[in-house]
Amino acid sequence: MRRRYTPEFRERCVEQVRQRMEGTPSRESAVVAVAAALEIPVTSLRNWVRATMGPARGDDGASARTVWQLRQQVEVLRAMNRGMSGAE
Repeated sequence: MRRRYTPEFRERCVEQVRQRMEGTPSRESAVVAVAAALEIPVTSLRNWVRATMGPARGDDGASARTVWQLRQQVEVLRAMNRGMSGAE
């Protein structure tokens, strides 16, 4: 018999995957970890994540997050560089 999950439960599961993605190398590893912790089928959670976030092979947000982090680092380095060049 198929188990039914409420939309609220699915949303909470997807949110846990989003949070877990910050500390894991891939979306798939986050999905597997959350599914195991919640004792739900990996394929079910993977389908919910795909429906919410789009396919994993495309941009899953990791590259956008990396670009944002790199831009922040560039700004810090530029500010440091300006400070050093003004100190001479």
